[in-house]
Amino acid sequence: MFDFFKDRRYVPIFFITILVLAAVMVAMRDLPPEVQLAYLLPGIGMLLMAVAIREIRRIRLERRNRYKSSPLSRDERSKARSKLYNNTNPVKRAAPRAPDIDLKY
Repeated sequence: MFDFFKDRRYVPIFFITILVLAAVMVAMRDLPPEVQLAYLLPGIGMLLMAVAIREIRRIRLERRNRYKSSPLSRDERSKARSKLYNNTNPVKRAAPRAPDIDLKY
């Protein structure tokens, strides 16, 4: 998880979050397990909701950018232009056939 956050300059937030979680765990160690679970459920729910929202946004962004093509380099553009200019011959079609006159009914 740290590698994901270090590239985005969120390292202080990451370490503060770890320290807060450690402090909460120390403060809750004397409480009975049922009370601990009651205090942890809203936090777990918010965490799961944040992860779900992040994934939905990522999927929407990927869907929006799916068909965008990258710009062509200068070499690719020149090759494409030369293909367009050199292949301007008209489409050759087969000569039309004479209609069949000997129709037997």
